[in-house]
Amino acid sequence: MPIPLEAVKFDIEEFSDEIFNVEQSIAEAKEIMDTLIKEKRWVKGKFEDDYWEITKIHYSENHNSFNFNNLNKSLFNNHLPDDFKDVVKCWTIYLMNRYKTSAITYLLLFTKAFEITQGFRRQKIDALLTFIENSEYSNKYKSDMIISICNFFDYSDIEIGEDYTPSLIELKNKIPEQKNIRQLPSSKYVLSFSYYLEKHFTQLLNQFIKQEEVNKELLLIYPLIIWWKLTNIIPMRPSEFCLLKQDATFKSDEKHYIKLPRHKLKNPKRIQIPDELLIDEELYQLIESYVKLTEQYGKTDTLISFRSIIEGKPSTNRAVVSKNLNQFKLSNLDSLIKDFYKTMSNTYNCEILKENHIRPGDTRHFAFISLMMQGYSPVEIARLGGHQTIRAQYHYSAHQEYWVDCEVFELMKKIKNSKEAVKHTETIPTEVKLKPYEKQPPYRKKMKIGYCTDEEQKCETKLCYFCSHWGIDPDEYIEKKEKIRSDIIAMKTNINELTSAIQNLNKQFLQDELTRRNSELLTNIKTKSNAVQSDIYKLALLASKLGGGEVLDGEKISWS
Repeated sequence: MPIPLEAVKFDIEEFSDEIFNVEQSIAEAKEIMDTLIKEKRWVKGKFEDDYWEITKIHYSENHNSFNFNNLNKSLFNNHLPDDFKDVVKCWTIYLMNRYKTSAITYLLLFTKAFEITQGFRRQKIDALLTFIENSEYSNKYKSDMIISICNFFDYSDIEIGEDYTPSLIELKNKIPEQKNIRQLPSSKYVLSFSYYLEKHFTQLLNQFIKQEEVNKELLLIYPLIIWWKLTNIIPMRPSEFCLLKQDATFKSDEKHYIKLPRHKLKNPKRIQIPDELLIDEELYQLIESYVKLTEQYGKTDTLISFRSIIEGKPSTNRAVVSKNLNQFKLSNLDSLIKDFYKTMSNTYNCEILKENHIRPGDTRHFAFISLMMQGYSPVEIARLGGHQTIRAQYHYSAHQEYWVDCEVFELMKKIKNSKEAVKHTETIPTEVKLKPYEKQPPYRKKMKIGYCTDEEQKCETKLCYFCSHWGIDPDEYIEKKEKIRSDIIAMKTNINELTSAIQNLNKQFLQDELTRRNSELLTNIKTKSNAVQSDIYKLALLASKLGGGEVLDGEKISWS
């Protein structure tokens, strides 16, 4: 009989916001158990037991049974770690805490896969794929089983996951998309969040500098700006960010570093994960300033001071949010993000639907795709991402469209200073629309489209409007708009082809052991990465002259 899933609203993804660490994970699991016991929801069983009973949230007279007895056979599978059952228990409690009502379903799906593969044996991969693909179960059942298994492998980072995950992800991509499968927010929603977060933080910080008095709202925005800037460049899990120590940053040989809460491996056969990474001075100073600002609020075991958040938001329910006031946790980060969306709506009239909100783990995806498109090798990406195996990153290698738009947007801001405008482009915030034609250049030579401002005409590109010396008057733009739009589409098509090629080359590298020994593959990745960077810069140049909207969405433009 199939597991009854139709009444379950799935919120789980194939990516896990946390990762198993034997001492810490078990301690946190027991802490959650204690909370459920106090709430009189935990009916039966200790962590060490193989059978638990927990009441349902809305039906206290009913309970769910969590049975781990079937996992005993893992003791006879040398591909699994000795503490495999503890890993599954911690994962289950993590899901119970994170996703509430659906944890029992995830465990049942996972256990079914465990039975089919006789403990995730390598030779049983095809048996699992055949079961999922050819069964008469619904597409929802099939997709949810794959997601549950992949989420566990991402959480546990056990070695056998490297063999299972790529095949499961490939199969999932063949299954018709389910409505309950969450996609990353599109670039326009991410860019809006980024823009208003930086804008609001800058305003509050300037106010603090002028008045020399802490605005309590600054205490809530500061952790978000650190999280956003740090985890968009280093693919950290949200739990890793939350566990950063107060003294995480340091200087050595005039360089700036951050120490991550990662454990180095004793197994030389697996990828060695660095726990000290280089950061730029701007990010270093941002973190140092935050530490100085929050020292006055007392002890903290983590970089982000939970006590300062309580000070900034007195209404915070301490009992629910955190039992330990010395620690900043994932639930706190999630709450801060949700609160900022309210600020975007109330202060900036920027309303974004909940399904398009960013979640704490999304920046890990953004960082992975950024590293890939910059030409980093899959081995180096795995090291930076904290993966012990190369193919563990397989299901993060998507969403390149988001990266392209964000790169164009960020370069636009560097090329030209943004100015206020009246209307919204629906792709980027209003203030980023630019007015570059306020001053006439000293030299202008008419071209087929627009004009050149360089007397020596040192051409940078085949098409003039992708050159830094090119400009156009508004009237002529209206006349030649369709031709420019056509060439922009061709440029974006070329970028999409290049990014897809990089993604495919990375997948080849991840899939095939022999391919990894081919040095030409990595050279090809780097070559295509350089070509993408060049074309993106050209698009950003044009965006800074046309107002942004035309380049990013091909529909709207403003000369305001």
